[in-house]
Amino acid sequence: MNPWLALRPEAPCVLDKDGIALAKFNERATARTRLETALLPEPFVGHFNAAGFRDTREDRRSMALPWPGSPNELWQHLYDIAVPLRPLFDGLSGDERAAAIGESVAGYAQYYDGKSVNVPASIVTVSART
Repeated sequence: MNPWLALRPEAPCVLDKDGIALAKFNERATARTRLETALLPEPFVGHFNAAGFRDTREDRRSMALPWPGSPNELWQHLYDIAVPLRPLFDGLSGDERAAAIGESVAGYAQYYDGKSVNVPASIVTVSART
């Protein structure tokens, strides 16, 4: 199941199981890295119309994003490049951190074919006229 479908449509727009970890992260986060939980992460076509655009068109595509390696390597790569998320993992106790990493790797493992991790993704593009 896609976890994004389980998000509440009203604030806080956070999965119940993620609420405590996000709150801990936000306690230490700077204004630049704070995670905004009052906004629902979705396409905002209505905002484009309100900004004066017209004939907005939203196009959704599903595809696999292949990573040429193991689930562990993918997790390490994402940790290395997603600098704003590091405090989320680094702020956990040893056991909590190990469990969080284990859950992340297990999530990627379901898409591992023995050579690549083929993570499904939804891409949304929006076009409009001024």
